[in-house]
Amino acid sequence: MDRSVEGKEWGVLKLGAVTKCEYKPSENKALPPDVQPNSKIEVKQGDLLFNRKNTYELIAACALVKETPPRLLMSDLIFRFRLREDAPVNSSFLHQLLIYPTKRRAIQKLAGGSSSSMPNISKTKLQATLVEAPPIDLQQKFAQRVEAIEKLKATHHKSLTELDALFASLQHRAFRGEL
Repeated sequence: MDRSVEGKEWGVLKLGAVTKCEYKPSENKALPPDVQPNSKIEVKQGDLLFNRKNTYELIAACALVKETPPRLLMSDLIFRFRLREDAPVNSSFLHQLLIYPTKRRAIQKLAGGSSSSMPNISKTKLQATLVEAPPIDLQQKFAQRVEAIEKLKATHHKSLTELDALFASLQHRAFRGEL
């Protein structure tokens, strides 16, 4: 069974849910009906997901879960970071750090294994990786700025979509001789 979930079915995330460093819950496959879901590995808001196994170009992709539908489970090819309430790291800051090109390349170099097409980053190697963490108040300011930029991008994307639709309508009318 390799189809997306429907209705109230349980599903498992595919690697594509994280590959572009943005969480895409639609990248899932339905859990076979004879498999019992493990709610301990259900994806939750605030999770930081990390592709531990993929091609060298796609490994170490990381996505922050801002919203997610219920009943989606982690794949065994994805690590999940959940920060404690008192952690000295902001999840948005950590996400941006891990997807920063030079940091991501450094983490990709941790990958190894016998399969050249699907290398793996071990939990032990990942845990030994140093993470730059400025004071938490600076991380929070950074996260607020990232959020503001994301809102602006969404507004501009919506406007661009509307402009594209208007332009297509104009072309349609022009080619039909209605102008």
